Parts: sequence; structure tokens; C-alpha cells
Amino acid sequence: MRMRCSTITIPVVVMTTICASTARGQDNATTAIDRVAAAHPALDRDDPRELAMKVRALLQDEYMFFRGSAAEFYRVCDEIAPDWMQDPSIRVTLHGDVHIGNVGTYRSDGSAGRDVRFGLVDLDESFEGPFQLDLLRGFAAIRFACKEADRPLDDAAAGKVAKALCNGYAQTLSGSLGYDELIKRHKAVSSLLKKAAKNEALKYVERYADVDGQRCFRATRVKNGAVTDMLERLEGPERDRVLKAVGSYFSAGSELKARQSFRFQTADELVAVADDVARWTRLGSSGSQGVHKYLVLISDNPLREEAGPLILELKEEPPPAAAVAGILDLHDRTDRGSQVAAAYHQMLDPPPRLLGSTRIGEQSFLVRTKDPWNEDLEPDDFDFGRSDDSAVEAATVLGEVTGLAHRQGLIRSNQIDRIEPIRAKVDGLSAVLQGRSLAIEERLRREYEALCADPKAQELARKANDYIGRVAKANP
Repeated sequence: MRMRCSTITIPVVVMTTICASTARGQDNATTAIDRVAAAHPALDRDDPRELAMKVRALLQDEYMFFRGSAAEFYRVCDEIAPDWMQDPSIRVTLHGDVHIGNVGTYRSDGSAGRDVRFGLVDLDESFEGPFQLDLLRGFAAIRFACKEADRPLDDAAAGKVAKALCNGYAQTLSGSLGYDELIKRHKAVSSLLKKAAKNEALKYVERYADVDGQRCFRATRVKNGAVTDMLERLEGPERDRVLKAVGSYFSAGSELKARQSFRFQTADELVAVADDVARWTRLGSSGSQGVHKYLVLISDNPLREEAGPLILELKEEPPPAAAVAGILDLHDRTDRGSQVAAAYHQMLDPPPRLLGSTRIGEQSFLVRTKDPWNEDLEPDDFDFGRSDDSAVEAATVLGEVTGLAHRQGLIRSNQIDRIEPIRAKVDGLSAVLQGRSLAIEERLRREYEALCADPKAQELARKANDYIGRVAKANP
């Protein structure tokens, strides 16, 4: 049986030494809610949009808890995989949060709807480390997704899934399976690409904003009677700070190719045509829930040779979970946005269009377009509850896209000679992944149960729900 929290209703880049102070800080957090807070130090306990909203997301079910607790995942990895951690020969640029929901499409440099690419997306947790960690997180994600579908993996099924994951990874890492063949061999992948290519920019933007009348964001987005997004419009100094950050992105935080895509010569020209700014809360997420996200609406198209409105997204990038867990000594914690942007450019070929970074005060942000060509796979695309073959198919896809990303990262960093030695270490890895993923599952299950039983967690979740209710009531 899948585990859900029954006590509350949820409605609507260098691996070096252990960061001892961070690890000890979380060990000293004795309650479940304190451990969550320690794992996400950037989140405000008093703001219902931050720690409270994070806890609300984590309490939904075990799978959502897994997706939102990467720091605890890496703490367990540090305990159970010292052999990986101590081997510098197997380090690559990691995605850091491999699961089905982080596999998707994006628009690259070509024309709208025609240059839609596919791969690992959402690289907020990227860092340099042993390649096995991405595979272990992907395998653990499938375990939790299968359990959520009421079809937990037994030993035999887990063995098949682990082998499929490793085989898919080895094929793309080595180059024996390329991008074009990958997207043709999986129905879920080809269907997602077709769906993304058919999407229209104007219809997409209109889900979030009124572009014909007041040219402003809608206060909420509602789907099937429930609030899915809250967009709180900014005024005064806070709005000015976000727009100043957009100008900095244009001037220095994006590549020349991105700047040349705009029809403006200066940052001031871009900022001048911004119609509205909102703080954005997407309720369905758990991994990045609570961090600051802003949307900027530009209804008078700012791009060359394209018509229609554009939404820019600014997403706060705190230190990655691996650094919080203590397995990564992140030397520069002040410019995480540019580090994440660099990971996109290193691991995806070609990278997303207009990607860049900026700052708002002490906070670092990734900047990208929010557009209809960003579509993600979900567990439902594989129907994990149907048969073990569904989990095997999902594992194959995860392995293949992870191998592509690691291969691209090694090529871009002029380390192509390391591809074959790393591929050779995949042999025999499936049994190790199977055993270590069980330890991950056990630890995270206990943490989820402890969080569900923590009265402070329930109080924070109610605080988030009350806030959502007030916003929905004020904007029917």
C-alpha cells in the first residue's frame, strides 16, 4: 500500500570534502520539521509561501516527499556509498535530481514549435560527483513511483529495472545510441515531443495573464476546480528590484546569442516594455517549492522576427542539496544561478533558448522563458500500476537521457577519454543500485512518517492551506 499522510488533507561544481558544519547542523535537528528546515535554510518559517508551502508539498505522499527531499537522499548516499565518494575517476557533471518529472522538452534556438528538444531538464541540483549518484536517484524515484501506483517492486522486478537503467545509460554514454534514435524508440517520448510542438504561445500565456485588456497576470490559475498557481502582482520597490534584475540578465547574465534574440540594444529598452511582475507559486511542485520565483510579462513581443507575448521566469537558486547534505564543498555560494546556467550549457546540446542568470540582492536566480514548449514526463505516462514492464520502460528512458547528459558534459569539458572507463564501471552496477536504493527507500520512508506525525509540520501545512484559501477567496 502506498503511504499518505492521513492527518491532514491537501486540497487544492567540484566534489571535495565533507562540509562538516552543514552535516552537523542537520544532525542536531531532532524533530522532523527541524530537519526539513535545516535542509532548506533559505526558506522563511514565517512566510506561508516558503517553508509552510514546502511542508505542505512534502506531506502529500511518499513520492512527493522523495522528490522534495534531495538533501536527505544525499546524506544517506554519503553513508552507504563511500567507495563512490572517494573515487575521483568517476566524477561527471551530475543532473543531481533524476526522476521522470525532470525529463522533458524545451525550445532551443530554432523557430517556435519547430526546434523542440528533449532531455534532462531542471538542473537546479547539478554538481560534480560520481556518475552512479544520478542512476541511484533515478532508480529510487522509480521505486517510489511504483509504490505510489500500488505496485511496489519485488526483488525480481527491481532487478529488471536496475538492468534496464544501466543498459540504457551505457548505450547513450558510449554513443552507440544517439539522440535521434532515442526519441523514436519510446512512445511516451515521441508523444511528448509532438504535444509540445503543437502548443501555441498565445494560448499558453493566456493561462497566466490577460494580454488583451489590462496586460497583467491573473491572480490565480485554476484547474479542475482547484488552485494550481498563485501569481501575486508586485508593486513599488519589489517590482523595481525584479525589473532591475531582468536588465542585469540582459546586459551580462545571458550569452551574446540570447541578447541578439531581443529586438533591443539596451537593458533599459527591455525593462521599459515589461507590463507586469508577479511572485509565482506553483502548488504542484515539491523539489523547488518555497524558493522565490518571479514572472515578468511582456505582451508587446520583445523578440526579433516573432509575434506574440513572452513570459520570463526568474527562479531563485540556493545552494544545491548535495552542499546542504555535506557531501559538496561549494566554494562560491553567491552565484549559483550562473552555475546552474553553465550546467545547462554543458549537459544539453543545444541548450534552452535565452537561458541566463541574474541577482536580486544576495539571492542568485536562473532566468529562462516560461513557454508552452516546456513539457515534462510524468509517472502516469508509463502507468506504473499496469505491469512491471512499465517500470522497465521508464528506467530505460531515465538511463538513456542520463547517459546522453553525462556524455555531453564530458565532451564539453574535454574529457571524452573518460567515457569508456566510466562505461566499463557500469558492468555489475545494477545489483549495487538495487541494494543501495533499498537503504534510500527505508530512510526516506521513516523521515516521511516522522514528518506526518510532527504536530509542527501539520501546523505549517494548515498555514499554507489557509493562505491558499484566502488567495482563492479573494480572487474567485
